[in-house]
Amino acid sequence: MVPTKPAAPSAHPPPDIPTDCDWLAANNSDSQRPKVVPGVVFIEQINVAPALAACKEAVSNNPDVARFSYELGRVLDASKDYSAARIQYDRAADLGSTAAMNNIGLLYSRGKGVPLDYAVAKRWFDKAAAAGNSDAIVNIGDFYKSGRAVPQDYAEAKRWYDQAAAAGSSTAMNNIGYLYSSGYGVRQDYAEAKRWFDKAAAAGNSGAMDNIGYLYDSGQGVPQDDAEAKRWYEKAAAAGSTDAMNNIGYLYDSGRGVPQDYAEAKRWYEMAAAADNADAMLSLGDLYRDGHGVTKSIADARTWYQKASAAGSKDAQGRLAALPGQ
Repeated sequence: MVPTKPAAPSAHPPPDIPTDCDWLAANNSDSQRPKVVPGVVFIEQINVAPALAACKEAVSNNPDVARFSYELGRVLDASKDYSAARIQYDRAADLGSTAAMNNIGLLYSRGKGVPLDYAVAKRWFDKAAAAGNSDAIVNIGDFYKSGRAVPQDYAEAKRWYDQAAAAGSSTAMNNIGYLYSSGYGVRQDYAEAKRWFDKAAAAGNSGAMDNIGYLYDSGQGVPQDDAEAKRWYEKAAAAGSTDAMNNIGYLYDSGRGVPQDYAEAKRWYEMAAAADNADAMLSLGDLYRDGHGVTKSIADARTWYQKASAAGSKDAQGRLAALPGQ
């Protein structure tokens, strides 16, 4: 949720004073944002209409301030106008914004408004990381973890995550926890994983909150506890984690720790799917396929599986192939 802003001190405040654009679209990890502004963590959480007007005005009034072009780029990114977002990111990067450099890399790593190109993405991440951007440092770690543009190397991924975590990145802390929980590049150690998840969650990282919920859900390193899992999933969902929203949906879908309630499961799945969560789209397809809480509809199931596949679900094609009439 975007916090309530104080009244602006003037119609055209100097660049170091928060503007409406900052309050509505600043990135919480951008070192150039005014420190009084907490920032909007996820681009999907940006309220596009007011942010677009505010950021266009900020750029017009302060054309040489990098953060305003970067923030306008985020708003355009949120509206899925990736070509226009790229123009603003380029402008901000030219003005020295490492956050914009990182986001250009993200566009290439996802093929949004530009051809998918991991090598070009990494060049942008390298440029931003060399200037100290912790998000870019994390993204380089992610490339080593997944083997994109570089040989897969979990130990090298952890080295990058360690660097970003030392700089205060809660995303890096969460990722280190994931390496320990999975045993990737390190000895599997759920206690050490939880220590890192706890550290990241204390810093407000919604993914870490979701991961703590999963530890309780699965009984990994802690006693299995559905109620505690749900409590952490709810904290994570309130902080914006779509994975947690999907996980809460699954608890209601399966009757784990709560009375089975397909309607409530559907509500949580839809909330996550609206934010492009592929697993939630898959789960909605299952509800329509099986007629759980909805009128059974193979056509609706097919639509949701197709959406899940387009959003990156590895299981959607198998579900599609198994539908009657395929």
